[in-house]
Amino acid sequence: MKRIYLGLLSALFLSSIAGWAQTPHRLSLDIVGMKEKKGNLLISVYSSAEDYLKKPIKTLTTPVDALTMRVVIELETGTYAVVIYQDLNSNGKVDRNFFRLPTEPCGFSRDARPKMGPPRYKPASFILNEDTEMRIKIK
Repeated sequence: MKRIYLGLLSALFLSSIAGWAQTPHRLSLDIVGMKEKKGNLLISVYSSAEDYLKKPIKTLTTPVDALTMRVVIELETGTYAVVIYQDLNSNGKVDRNFFRLPTEPCGFSRDARPKMGPPRYKPASFILNEDTEMRIKIK
């Protein structure tokens, strides 16, 4: 009898743990403003101010085949910032000028504006707790 109760308790415990697991949310990015169907989009997702522009939690590279594109990324509930560069020459990196400023088009989540360099994490960050659509303009 004890074994039956222990088995039922174990099954109940394991099923409750499975219910706690988060399901990912779909972040649909509508990327607009590209002037050329050329190169690749380099998309980086960051989950903290400390890692912003240094250590993305997710990266994606996709060829530019239209002037407006939709990219879908699955992420857990959390706070994120997205940075997108159009790698025009497909060299896999962001080209920069003498002053270390990007020479290729870029965009940030919430259309955060660069000011003497990239925007900080907070203006670009957003909370993702459900499926979300976001527009990012490449400039």
